[in-house]
Amino acid sequence: MQIPQAIPTDVYEIYDFYTPPFYQQPLWLALIAAGVLAVGVGVFFLIRYWKNRALLPHEWALAELKKLQQKSVLNKHEFKLFYFLLTKILKEYLVKRYELNIMAKTDEELTNYLADKKFNPILLEELKKIHGNALLVKFANQEIIKTQAEKDLAAAFAFIEQTKPNQHKKT
Repeated sequence: MQIPQAIPTDVYEIYDFYTPPFYQQPLWLALIAAGVLAVGVGVFFLIRYWKNRALLPHEWALAELKKLQQKSVLNKHEFKLFYFLLTKILKEYLVKRYELNIMAKTDEELTNYLADKKFNPILLEELKKIHGNALLVKFANQEIIKTQAEKDLAAAFAFIEQTKPNQHKKT
């Protein structure tokens, strides 16, 4: 056996150069990851915006009244709380709907203020009835029957429905 003296110079590669596919290269992987992250962040903020979107005044008030409707009212203290929340919701609705500065007013001052502003007299009478019953329960410590509270809640729902922006002109 004879040992070759020199390495031959005419050696050729028998395989082509290997290049990985574009989607396996680090730059493309980083771009794909950034794209997926951007879509995820976009969906997160879209869901967050949708949950926290500003409700119209009547939508807010109706949602609050429905929450109040679901609470059970059994004793005098709960009736006081019920009427306190009912009148608070109505005041906040009027503030948001008509942009009035009435949160510091009592219920009687509120009805007088609305009468001075030429508020719809029919709606004002309904509001006076609700405030009258609330006054008896909150401050005169009178007992009220559950059916009267339900009637006042229904009247509050009707008041909100009748003062929606698209159904009637601003009064």
